[in-house]
Amino acid sequence: MQLSSRLPLPAHALHQIGAGPLTGVPGTAGRQPGTTWPLRRGRRHHSSIVVPARPAMSAHRPTYTFAAVRRHAEGPRAGSQVTGTMAESLAQVRATWEHWGMADPLWAILSDPGKQDNRWELQQFMETGESELSALFARLEQLGLTPPTDRALDFGCGVGRLSQAMATRFETVDGVDISEPMLDLARRSNRFQGQCSYQLNVRPDLEIYPDDSFTFVYSNITLQHIPPRLALGYIAEFVRVVRHDGLAVFQLTSHFRSPILRLRRWLGTSSPAVHRLYRTLWHGGEPPPVSPYPMYWIPSRRVQAHIQASGGDLVMLDHDSSAPPEWVSYRYYVRKSGGPARPAP
Repeated sequence: MQLSSRLPLPAHALHQIGAGPLTGVPGTAGRQPGTTWPLRRGRRHHSSIVVPARPAMSAHRPTYTFAAVRRHAEGPRAGSQVTGTMAESLAQVRATWEHWGMADPLWAILSDPGKQDNRWELQQFMETGESELSALFARLEQLGLTPPTDRALDFGCGVGRLSQAMATRFETVDGVDISEPMLDLARRSNRFQGQCSYQLNVRPDLEIYPDDSFTFVYSNITLQHIPPRLALGYIAEFVRVVRHDGLAVFQLTSHFRSPILRLRRWLGTSSPAVHRLYRTLWHGGEPPPVSPYPMYWIPSRRVQAHIQASGGDLVMLDHDSSAPPEWVSYRYYVRKSGGPARPAP
């Protein structure tokens, strides 16, 4: 396995969460959208919350408190059932993206500050998918990893930004998402009827697809918004549903880029006395605001071990620029164990 240089992506495809400067929040002067407020560090994986500007919160708008995100990151408590905890986490994820699918679906996926409040033009938005796929397939060709063109899966397809671009490269494309409003827009915008289809999946797995169903599986800026236990489960499913001659490619945040952010994460989640100091230093004494949806991360070494334990081979690891800039993010290229040989260095 080799660590490559950063895979270039169009600037407008960077996933920034939040809109406009953070105003009205003590201690946030000059901070840009996508500022990350850290949460508790777990033994195997971590979670954090990304704080946007503070809009008025409606009674039906899903939000995440620190306690809620901690519960998702820590896993089941003593005496609880794993399945119940995962179902609760998945329900939170679904509620969030159901809301954004109705409120501002395109901005929720590519959160350009100038495009909030439904100011994305659909055609311009879809063109970012083509740009992203063109850069990706140029990289795959460079690595000698171009997959067969039989059938592709777009995991976390949203409104079809990437699956529509995939349909120009694959005979059949399946888009899968947890948000029915997002899928409604994807189906209405589908230019490849009969070739590209969209499925709702509200399960913590991909049971709707048999083993070895796809020659290509792709997911970008999706797993970073899914609690780690669920994200690891989906990664194992990518390995299961990809064919031996196929390829799975996915992006996931690994850790904070700056040691200062790590310090802030520790200060914000330590003892009550230390937490009060943290609030005074960075929040003017006020409680940190809540966020409409969280950011999660899993250290790369943990992801790599999980890929191997799931029956996959990591054939390449790229630095990735899709996550907000305060994160270190990677793109993983995975084949099922026993598949074609790895590309030459």
